[in-house]
Amino acid sequence: MVLRPQLTLVSVCLVVSASFAQADTLRKACLTHPHKNAGRHLCACLQSTANVTLSERDQRRVAGFIKNPDLSQQVQRSKKYRDAEFWKRFKKFGRLA
Repeated sequence: MVLRPQLTLVSVCLVVSASFAQADTLRKACLTHPHKNAGRHLCACLQSTANVTLSERDQRRVAGFIKNPDLSQQVQRSKKYRDAEFWKRFKKFGRLA
């Protein structure tokens, strides 16, 4: 029972370390967007939310949406199971962001 607090602390440290280790894929794409409201704080917020809700692979896909918004429509309308599952995760990300 003495190890329990130590294991909890280790678990928290691993989660925090993993989120810092992720690349700033979404933040970088957001900052390059020409829209005037895409500032540092908004882009950092999006990246923080993405780190919690999306895998790095999903984040790269969403960054592609920022560069080419038509891609999101293609994925949303897709009949593929993989795209439908991604869209569920993307919607969750959107609600939290």
